[in-house]
Amino acid sequence: MSEKCQLTDLVSNKIRNMSILCAFLVVIIHCRPNFEPGAAGWWLKEFLENGLTHIAVPFFFVVSGYMLAREVDRDGYSRSVAKRTRTLLLPFILWNLLFYVFDLFGLNVLNLIKGRGLTWWLPTMKQLGIWHTDCPLLTPLWYVRAVFVLCVISPALLWCIR
Repeated sequence: MSEKCQLTDLVSNKIRNMSILCAFLVVIIHCRPNFEPGAAGWWLKEFLENGLTHIAVPFFFVVSGYMLAREVDRDGYSRSVAKRTRTLLLPFILWNLLFYVFDLFGLNVLNLIKGRGLTWWLPTMKQLGIWHTDCPLLTPLWYVRAVFVLCVISPALLWCIR
């Protein structure tokens, strides 16, 4: 490993500490407690949801790009993409398949209870980010997909930056 690719303990600790904080903020984004408007809990929730939590996903995206740049510098582009394919794309496909089965099961249980026919296409359309109202959706693990796309287009991004 080249000297410039090594991560110092100080930088590693800073990234780890911010990752813990941002993971907590991502949980806060998804857990939305209801407080009476104007109460102290409501003000805290508003501050967190509409302010502080907005740093979490961009932080993870920037750190992912930083780690990718280090990895490309150390191992080369093709080995880095192969590794990211194994660590990002395969879990993305497996988790989306799990979501598809879960969503299909949940949708069809209601159909069977109400005496309607089985539905096969709707979860697939959700997987692609298409809904029957023509509104775009964020599919499960959208972040992993975004990081993989960043990895694949990184040579073009680096060319533009240089």
